[in-house]
Amino acid sequence: MTSEPKFLHIANHRHENLFDVPIMIGGFYNWHKAMNGEFHLFKTREDQLEDYDILFIGMSKPELEGQVATRIRKKIGNNSKTKLVVCIDYAVELWDRAFNPYGLEQELMQADVLFVSEPAMLSHVKALINNRKPVHHLAHPSNIDGLRKYYKAKELRTEEIVTLIHRYDNNWMDPLLATKNLPWNTYAVCLDPNIMVHLYAFYKYLIPGVEFTKYIGWVARKMVMLDSYHKIHTYGRSAVDCACLQVPVVGSTWQWAQNYLWPNTTVEPGDVYGQTQLIKKLMKDEKFYDDCVEIATEKVAHFSYENKRQELLNIIYN
Repeated sequence: MTSEPKFLHIANHRHENLFDVPIMIGGFYNWHKAMNGEFHLFKTREDQLEDYDILFIGMSKPELEGQVATRIRKKIGNNSKTKLVVCIDYAVELWDRAFNPYGLEQELMQADVLFVSEPAMLSHVKALINNRKPVHHLAHPSNIDGLRKYYKAKELRTEEIVTLIHRYDNNWMDPLLATKNLPWNTYAVCLDPNIMVHLYAFYKYLIPGVEFTKYIGWVARKMVMLDSYHKIHTYGRSAVDCACLQVPVVGSTWQWAQNYLWPNTTVEPGDVYGQTQLIKKLMKDEKFYDDCVEIATEKVAHFSYENKRQELLNIIYN
């Protein structure tokens, strides 16, 4: 394709709080940014679908229940120049809470191009559709240049740790165990307000989720992040964010970007004490700290808008 493709991320829902910010949080909402495209609800564009070269669906429950992919395929037919790209990145361990597998299979089979954000999901989708069409692995883009502007030199950071309690699995126990006996303060960011009251009994420093750029500016002033995924697979946007900030992340192999960017601070799921030991090493061994940061800094461009744009276009057209 010689000209700039016209790209539309089409959806049945929109998280307004993710759009009205200077930098968009990592995840599939970045694709229309990387592709210099548009984001619109299906109901507002269902009669203009073939005005676009690429229609992109980030498959979540609203898109599945609304049969958006099936309705698009009926509108554009099987021989349209418009390509339907479907991505699914909802953690496979949570599929039974959100998805009807037969409905999901039907929707994914409508795609001209189908991709997932991490390898465990690749296997699950192949099993779901019986490998009847290619399934690609493609991690999401992030605004690398924008995130790098929040970097703070080490001498401007406090000797403190930040950890995340994700709303997907509310796993607060593992990050607590990994940090409770350390001599440095740990700040836990709880992304589910419904469990915060319970956690005040265990965490000395507990804060709610805040607007993304405020959060990034705050993390940039800490020494280490613990992103303690032990229960679900993810592509791992925090590993990307922190690579831009040059703040090391201790995580698990179930985070794809963690494996890619921070291989020396990554443990197998369940190795909570191993994470404790890695935090200690980062806080005490400056060379180890700097070596880990150097690897992540060199590799994080993989997630840039331009690189991800080219990666997706190569899959679609080549």
